[in-house]
Amino acid sequence: KIVSKHPDLVIAWRGENASVQIQQLKRLGIPVFVTSFHCLADISKFMRTLGQLMGAEIKANRKADHFDRTLMRLRREGHDQKSKTVFFELYDQPLLTLNRKSIVNEMIHDCGGRNIYVDAYGTAPQVSVESVVARDPDIILIPSDLNKKNVFAQWQQFSQLKALRNHRLYVVHTALIERYGPRILQGMQEICHALR
Repeated sequence: KIVSKHPDLVIAWRGENASVQIQQLKRLGIPVFVTSFHCLADISKFMRTLGQLMGAEIKANRKADHFDRTLMRLRREGHDQKSKTVFFELYDQPLLTLNRKSIVNEMIHDCGGRNIYVDAYGTAPQVSVESVVARDPDIILIPSDLNKKNVFAQWQQFSQLKALRNHRLYVVHTALIERYGPRILQGMQEICHALR
């Protein structure tokens, strides 16, 4: 399908599933630029590189500079906040979260929060409700693609949690925190707002 479009360039995200397709495209003579994102700073680097590849360096650099300034401002504001413990619920059945290897963890940290599973094993560790209750987070963040009604009902059973007692369950727009582009800072702003 990609070949039929005769692309000048294919941009691919490095991952286990993509390597076969990337090699196929390269064998067919289609230029492929492979990237990966490990931290927020990688996004502005990618914007600059993409600008070079597309012959739009000035515009890309301007956008990347704006991204970097906004990120620095959010980090400054976050470090002025009193640190709060945060549980990020990636998925509800089974209950999954994120550890220090995620960009979401970086956003939580930069907004002044402490991920209660920062040291958990695995990229998206499975945790138990009992373990969340034992760690008693100040704030629970829920991605918008989960069924909010079900997730909120699940947590209402644990009214002893600080996050419940203080009405600190927040929904964060999934598309803004999972797609590694300039809009990710809008997702970070949502997280920072929830942590204030």
